[in-house]
Amino acid sequence: MSSESDSAARPSPQTTPESGTPPKKHTIFNFNATNPDFVPGYSVLRVEQAKHMTPEAKTRLMNTIVDDLVASVGLINEYHRNGTLSDENIFQVSTMMQSIRHNNAKVEGRWDEKIERLRRDRRQVQRDYRDLARQMDVMGQKYAGKVKVLEGQVEALKKQIAWMEAGGPLRQSESWLGENVDRRCVSEEVDMVETSNGREQMGEDDADGEWEEESI
Repeated sequence: MSSESDSAARPSPQTTPESGTPPKKHTIFNFNATNPDFVPGYSVLRVEQAKHMTPEAKTRLMNTIVDDLVASVGLINEYHRNGTLSDENIFQVSTMMQSIRHNNAKVEGRWDEKIERLRRDRRQVQRDYRDLARQMDVMGQKYAGKVKVLEGQVEALKKQIAWMEAGGPLRQSESWLGENVDRRCVSEEVDMVETSNGREQMGEDDADGEWEEESI
């Protein structure tokens, strides 16, 4: 009963206000109705039913309303072109369409600005990536050089450790002692040879002297 009474009390597109009594303005259009005698049409009444619909039904409702609006605007344009509707007749429609186009232009402008910002950000990211790649290359080269130096040092330490483990210091000491002993022996032998040669030379000189004295 309540739904029937609500639908009965709800105005229809064909309802006309009684003479001498101002029509009751629908609350939905209190903020934008340009005509004080405005009565909601069929599409508006359909939108009100969305409160009682499932999400799928709401989507279907919005799609059909959009189809209805597009068809209505298309027919209005056709009637305006063939003279059935004058500029004065479609003034409100033209104003609404201009407002929609203006809003669309603003939305497109905002989207264009956002796209341009994203492009700038992408270019900046690309530049930052290239700079980072170059820095990484330089760091990699420095690191490779340091690694090479460290590898050389490690190799030298390994050789030194192997030499020490093989008795390198002891062998070096023995070799040094052996060389010194050999040098001393050679030196002593040389001294002995020189001394012996000196003595022989002196003996020869003495013999020659005696012979010379005798001959005189």
